[in-house]
Amino acid sequence: MNHYQPLATPAQQQKPASKHTLTHQAKVRAQLPFSETKSFDNASRGFIASLEPMQIPHQHGDRMVFDLTQFEFLKDESPETVNPSLWRQAQLNAQHHGLFEVVDGIYQVRSFDIANMTLVRGETGWIIIDPLTCTESARAALALANDHLGHRDVVAVIHTHSHVDHFAGILGVTTQAAVSAGEVAHYRAEGFRTRGAQ
Repeated sequence: MNHYQPLATPAQQQKPASKHTLTHQAKVRAQLPFSETKSFDNASRGFIASLEPMQIPHQHGDRMVFDLTQFEFLKDESPETVNPSLWRQAQLNAQHHGLFEVVDGIYQVRSFDIANMTLVRGETGWIIIDPLTCTESARAALALANDHLGHRDVVAVIHTHSHVDHFAGILGVTTQAAVSAGEVAHYRAEGFRTRGAQ
């Protein structure tokens, strides 16, 4: 059974913007430099590769766990019902996805989930920082890095904090057996437990 429901686009919304909303949106457009493209240039810096189309299927194949193709409407100008600054931020998130080099030896996979996964090229393998929300997204992010940067085993996983989008994908980059055997180091705050790979 497919539980995934496509998003309704702004054009499908029935309720028009109120007079108050129109006034507010006009003020935002007047106050911010929307013709400036530096943010888009910065978001593209270091790009290596991505998935096309940007879809990550559930492991059972019955739905998508992440699907940026549902956000194609963001290429259009913001409708009157949406704050144009928030629309621009959504455009940056949706249009700049994939594997990026931050500096030599440090990479990120962005917009494969609601957080970013960072990969550090260690001397003996990948050190993964914050492995996303679900197994499928983390696995796809690691596979993309291995495909374009050369395969490396994961030797450590670090959770910077306890938000679910920073730990719940751990079983996409390692296994409980590898952690238990000491093959993969697992760093997190004292007393913090994750789903799998304790």
